[in-house]
Amino acid sequence: MRLAWDYISVGFFAVLTLALCVVAGAYVNSPGIEITIYCALLSLGISALLLRRNLKRLHSRMDRKTTRFLEERQRLHAQQQALLKLASTESRYAGNITPAIQELVETAAGTLDVERVAYWVLTEPQTLECRDLFERSLCAHSQGLSVSANSHPLLFQSLHKNRVIVIHDIENSGFAAEMADIRSIGVAALILAPVHVHGHLHGLICLSHAGGPRRWTYDEQHFAGSIADMASLIIQGSEQRRTKQELELKSLAIEAAVDGMAILDEQQRFTYLNRAHAQVYGYDHPSELIGKSWRILYDERELARFDMELMPKFLRAGQLRIEAIGKKKDGSLFPQEISLTALPSGGLICVCQDVTETKKLQRELLQSQKMEAIGQLAGGIAHDFNNLLTGILGCTGLLRMTQERNPDVLQAVDTIESAAQRASQLTTKLLGFARKGKHQNVPVDIHATIEETLLLLRRTIEKNIVIVQRLKANSPYILGDPTQLQQIVLNLAINSRDAMSPDIAGHDGGELTIETRIVDGSDGLRLDPEREIGQFLELSVSDTGCGIPPEDRERIFEPFYTTKPPGRGTGMGLAMVYGIVKNHDGIIQVESKVGKGTSFRLYFPCLDAESVTSLSRPPIEPLTGCGHILVVDDHNIVRAITTKMLRSLGYRVVTAKDGIEAVEYYRENGHEIDLLILDMVMPRMGARDCFRCLKEINPNVLAILSTGYVNNNHVQEIMNEGMAGFIQKPYQLSQLSQVVAEVLRRSAPRNVNEHGDCGQLRQST
Repeated sequence: MRLAWDYISVGFFAVLTLALCVVAGAYVNSPGIEITIYCALLSLGISALLLRRNLKRLHSRMDRKTTRFLEERQRLHAQQQALLKLASTESRYAGNITPAIQELVETAAGTLDVERVAYWVLTEPQTLECRDLFERSLCAHSQGLSVSANSHPLLFQSLHKNRVIVIHDIENSGFAAEMADIRSIGVAALILAPVHVHGHLHGLICLSHAGGPRRWTYDEQHFAGSIADMASLIIQGSEQRRTKQELELKSLAIEAAVDGMAILDEQQRFTYLNRAHAQVYGYDHPSELIGKSWRILYDERELARFDMELMPKFLRAGQLRIEAIGKKKDGSLFPQEISLTALPSGGLICVCQDVTETKKLQRELLQSQKMEAIGQLAGGIAHDFNNLLTGILGCTGLLRMTQERNPDVLQAVDTIESAAQRASQLTTKLLGFARKGKHQNVPVDIHATIEETLLLLRRTIEKNIVIVQRLKANSPYILGDPTQLQQIVLNLAINSRDAMSPDIAGHDGGELTIETRIVDGSDGLRLDPEREIGQFLELSVSDTGCGIPPEDRERIFEPFYTTKPPGRGTGMGLAMVYGIVKNHDGIIQVESKVGKGTSFRLYFPCLDAESVTSLSRPPIEPLTGCGHILVVDDHNIVRAITTKMLRSLGYRVVTAKDGIEAVEYYRENGHEIDLLILDMVMPRMGARDCFRCLKEINPNVLAILSTGYVNNNHVQEIMNEGMAGFIQKPYQLSQLSQVVAEVLRRSAPRNVNEHGDCGQLRQST
């Protein structure tokens, strides 16, 4: 304003000077012209003075404007350099948001010369949380503060509406009440720049000026907005890098997956598949299938199933999990599981797995479970049958003693006893299959067993069958039951003979080979991963007969399954072999080719020759004795016949039908009882619990365990409780007398003197 007035004054005096000059020129000869000229000169001088002063002022003002312009330009240059530095910094591209944000707030603080710069994140729709606060004077970062919309409503409203929020003087602004807390620490002016990510408010950048109000320039406001944009780019870049890394990891996981994974387009052609998917179908590389239709991977029969049944289901549901038969590159077929998922683009995702091994394991498991179930059934039948045979054989023994002078009766007894013995052999086979029939556990010479068996076979085997022996085992001893091991060799040899018989297998003669050898597990042969490495005796029975078809191979060990003509086979031979081998802790393997022959290989743990001792025993003869015996059995026939047999031998006998009844009787009359015979399996209370209760009454109680199941693990566990003896059903009079006499010898009957001295135990005549 003052400069304008000076210019007006200069103009006025210039005009006055001009006017005086005009007047002087007009009245040059007039009196007073000198005064006029003097006034004109004076006016001109004043005008010159004023003009000079105005020129100085103008120059000074131009200097100030130039200085401000240069300062602003320098400030803008610094801001541009700061933004360029932030745009090219490594921390922005490192993927870790924390160091990038820290560098951002430090740069902003230094560029705008402010005390504090903070980065706030909208953690909830109504809460802001400070993730990084940089204090320039301390050169330190902190975090943890938070504000809510309830305490700062105007702030939250403004963040959603403005590019930047500029507060030159907090105390005299509309935010004074909401920001009393930051005013108390000296903050007087603020710039708040909202940070938006993908079009949504993510947080804000807050620049705080301390000390007094500050007039924020337009370039400073623009710089604050640019800092907020840079923060948004950092956040988005971090998310993109994280997404890219996740995609790369997922891609690596898909490539490393054992299951085949593929993506097909709307034309049902492969656009992507991992290596496993290609290998499932026998292809070396995924590129061999890219661009090709999935239909080349199935035969016509399976394609018809897909078209008529499976694909309509998939189109309706959008996903499908099925089992199918795939076709490999070489044309071979294999079972597979497929999972299909529809894509919005019209394509689909396919996950495929070869389940050949799974199906094999399932069949083996089902076969094992079926064999176990049949074994339990067979064992139960044999157990019940043994109880009946105990009564039959017991009665024949008593009849033989009482009818010694009646030949007709003795002949009938012999017939009954012979039939019962054959029935007992059948139960032995059933128990052998059920793995519950290991009668003895003694050293057995396999070579001697083979020789004895072949001695029987040579009398009945056809002349066109050549028997070859290759007995190479230098120590042919194993621990087991001699009779059952002989049954193994006999049954396998008979099967081989039948496989080379023209009327059964249509195969006229051949070669039957029986071999033995020692297999050393330390040489790398592991027959079972759970077994310890050691030596095994391998017994091999091979033939050159008709062989076993693959469809029959899985069932050959099932009881009553046979491929022989009616009347030529019971189906129990191989079932018995399987059970006996397993019961002897052995392994059985089968190899067979149709038209070429079959080979059965049996493996048993070896027994050192040094541990082999002769366990020959004298013939068993009935022994009489005396004492009071309690017979405990739930089977009426067994109780009755056992009572009669014991009484015929000189013993006094009482009976109980189960464990509870036995315990109650023994609690009242235990002082009279010398020995108990306990059946293993009984209703209400079995032998184990009964024996434990008896020991609570009398720790020195004597008991013999009796069962239709033979010395298996469960029997041994009960024997380990302290049983004095064991007798296997069906038993005869002589066997019962020997077991009872042996147990009573260890402890003289307590009641002999009370009921009369029976003298020494003596053999019955």
